[in-house]
Amino acid sequence: KKLTLQFTRHAYYLNRMSQLHILNDSMIFGELGSGAAGFVITAKRLFPNATFVCFDIPSTLLTSSYNVMMNYPDSKIGLYDNFRDKYEIQSEDLQAFDFVMLPNWCIDRVKNNTLDVFYNVESLCEMEMATIKNYLDIIERITKKYFFTINRNISLMANGAYMIPLDNFP
Repeated sequence: KKLTLQFTRHAYYLNRMSQLHILNDSMIFGELGSGAAGFVITAKRLFPNATFVCFDIPSTLLTSSYNVMMNYPDSKIGLYDNFRDKYEIQSEDLQAFDFVMLPNWCIDRVKNNTLDVFYNVESLCEMEMATIKNYLDIIERITKKYFFTINRNISLMANGAYMIPLDNFP
């Protein structure tokens, strides 16, 4: 297997969370901005009984869903159609699957204190301040225990947009 910088980064964050005793095999793990799903694919190898819930924009979910399906062809994967009619998404709904891939607007439907751990790396800083505040409020509401985030703490322009430093988050 080829070790990429991205895999090494995922492994490092998983190691840090393990050292902090954040992760376990019965957790429901949420991620905002799952991208290509590299983190949850790696984490599932270490925690095969955990449920991984990925929230992202629909176009990115196509890639992440495909990557999850290719890496875990026998897994149960919940997609938007499985949750379309649910006003409130509860832990039992999520635990019926190994992975759940939902568009970002579904995060609002997750019941309070449903997720054990929530994870975000480098996507909150790309959003507007009002959007960051909204997501942080939701993450606090739906997460029982831990929010692990890595976001830039410097002001910079990327792709013509200003990135909000972590220290400026509400």
